[in-house]
Amino acid sequence: PSEETINSLKKINSNILRTDKLGDIDTILGDRSEILPETTDHFTKSGLLHILAISGANMVVIASSIMFISKLIKLSFFKKILIIIVIILSYTYLVGYEASIIRASIITILTMLALILGRKRDSVALLLTSGLLITLHDPFSIYDIGFQLSFLSVAGILLISPIIDELFGNKSNFLTNTFSVTFSVLLAIAPITLYHFKQFSIVSILSNFLALPVSTLIMSLGMLCVWLSLLFEKMIYPFLWVLDKATGYLFFISKVCSNIPYGQLYFSKFSIHFVFLYYLFLLFTVSFLKKNNIDQKFNKKFIIYLIIFLTVLVFAYQVFLYLPPKNLSLTFFDVGNGDACLIRTPEGINILIDGGPEGKDIVKKLYLRGVKKLDLVILSHPHSDHIGGLIEVLNEIPINSVLIGNLDLSESDQSIIEKHNLFLEIINTKQIPLFIVKSKNILRISSKLNLIPIWPEPDDLIYLRENINNQSLVLLLEYENKKILFTGDIEIQAQREILSSLKNPSMNKSNSLKDISINNDVYNDINNYLIKADILKVPHQGSKDANFYQFLRAVSPKIAIISVGLNNKYDHPSEETINSLKKINSNILRTDKLGDIDIIVENENWKILTERYYNY
Repeated sequence: PSEETINSLKKINSNILRTDKLGDIDTILGDRSEILPETTDHFTKSGLLHILAISGANMVVIASSIMFISKLIKLSFFKKILIIIVIILSYTYLVGYEASIIRASIITILTMLALILGRKRDSVALLLTSGLLITLHDPFSIYDIGFQLSFLSVAGILLISPIIDELFGNKSNFLTNTFSVTFSVLLAIAPITLYHFKQFSIVSILSNFLALPVSTLIMSLGMLCVWLSLLFEKMIYPFLWVLDKATGYLFFISKVCSNIPYGQLYFSKFSIHFVFLYYLFLLFTVSFLKKNNIDQKFNKKFIIYLIIFLTVLVFAYQVFLYLPPKNLSLTFFDVGNGDACLIRTPEGINILIDGGPEGKDIVKKLYLRGVKKLDLVILSHPHSDHIGGLIEVLNEIPINSVLIGNLDLSESDQSIIEKHNLFLEIINTKQIPLFIVKSKNILRISSKLNLIPIWPEPDDLIYLRENINNQSLVLLLEYENKKILFTGDIEIQAQREILSSLKNPSMNKSNSLKDISINNDVYNDINNYLIKADILKVPHQGSKDANFYQFLRAVSPKIAIISVGLNNKYDHPSEETINSLKKINSNILRTDKLGDIDIIVENENWKILTERYYNY
C-alpha cells in the first residue's frame, strides 16, 4: 500500500478513534512500525505475535461486518457477495501481498463464490487450492516462513482440532473449542518454528487460551469503530472505552506470560530431518485416530499418553541442554561486525567476553547453548560492537561478576561515554560485583582455569586515550595446557607495546575473583608464557590497522578466529592480515563465512563445529 494511504487512515485513527493501543488502524492494517520493541518482545515470548499480523480472522470480521451492514440496507444476496469480494481485494492491496494475507483472501473469495454457486464448502480443498494458486504464481513462496506458518496453522485447525473436540464429547463448549484450536495450531507449527527460530513458547497454550477470545473482540470493535466514524463520530466513544479495556487486558496477558520462568524452549540443533520425521509421525497419528473402528475412549487414552511422552521427551532435552560440557568449550558467535565469545567449562563455569552490537540476539544465542546464568562477563572496551549486546545480556541474564580493564574516556565521543555509563549504571542497579583488573594479575577462576590480563597498563592510558581500540583489555585464557588469546580491537601501536613490555615483565597472582586487587607473588621468567597461544581471536575484525606481523608471529596460533560481519562496509578482514596469518600457518576461521564457531578441547586436539559450511 502507498505510504499516503496508510498515513491518511492513521490520521483518521488519531483524530477520530483517539486510541493508542492495538484496537485501531495499526491492527486493521497489520502495521507494527509504531509498536514499541518491548511490546513486540512480550508478544513474541508469550506466543501472541500472530495477533499483530493479518490472518483469516481479519477476513472473517470484514466479511461479517459487510454482511451485517448490507442486511440493514437490504441489499440482494448477489450484491452482498460482490461487495465482500471487492472489499477483500482492496484490503489485500492495502495491507500488502504477504503469504498469509493472500491465503486468507483466496479462501474468503472462494467461499463467497461457493455461496453464489450453491456449493458446499470443503475447507481442506480451499486451503490446498489457495496454496496451489500461490505457488503457481511464485514457486519460491513455499520457502517463505510466513507461507509455511500460515498454511500449517490452518491445516492444524482443520485436521487436528476436530479430533481434540471429540474427546470432550457433550461437554464441548466455547472454552474447550478455544483450547482445541490453540493446541492444534501449536502441534502443527512447532517443528517449523523450532527449525527457523530455534525456540518455541510453551506458554503459548495458556496465553492464546486467555487472549484469542479478546483479540477477536478487539478486531470486531476496531472495524466497527472505523465504519461508525465515517457516519456517526460521537457514537463510537462507548465502543472505544470497551476497546481500551480489552487491549489493556491483551497487553497485560502478553507481559505476564512472557515473564513466566522457563516459558521458552530452545533447540540449538533442530534439523530439517527432525521436521520431516515429526510431520510423518503427526500425519500417521491423525489418520490413525480418525479410523471409524477406534472408539473415543481409546483415542482419549492414546492422546493423553502421547502428550505425556512428548512432554517428557522435550523436557529431557532441555535438561540435557543445560548440562555443562564434558570438555572446555569456546563459542565465537556470529554477531556481525563485533566480538562475542562464550567460554564454558566442565565445572559449569560460564564466561562471556564481549556481546557484539545491539540487535544480534546474543541473549537467544546464549539460551540456545543452555546458558541461563553467567559467572563472569568481561568487557574489552566500550565500542558499540562490543558493549551493545552486553547491555542486553545484563538486562536479561543473571550475572555473578563483571570484569573490565582500565579506561580513559576523556577524549572519547559522547555516545561512547553514554553507552559505557549505561553499562555501569545497570551493573550498579543490579548490584553486580564489578572488578577493574590490572594487567599481569593471574585470575584463578577455578583449579584448571586462569585468566591473565596482559594489557593495558594504567600508565599507558594517557597516550592511548585518543584511540579506545588500543585500550582494549587483552586476556590470555589458560585451561590446563591450552591457551587462548583475546585481543579486543588493539591496533599496531598497542601490539608493539605489548611485545615491548614482555621483555621485562612482572606478574601478580590473585587466588580468586574477589582477590583481584591483592598483589601477592611476583613472577619474572615469562617471556613467551604470556604471548604464545593455541587460539587467537584476531584483533579488530582483521583490519589493516591491526595487522602487525611480529605480534602475530609471536603468538603463532594454530587457529585464528576472525569475528566479522558478512559483506561489511569496512572490507574486513584485510588481505594483508589474511596473508600474515597464512605465513604463520594458522587455520583461519571466519564468522562471516562459517556463522557461530564452536571449538571443543578433546585431549590434545581441537574439535571444530561451525553453523554452516564454507569452502575457502
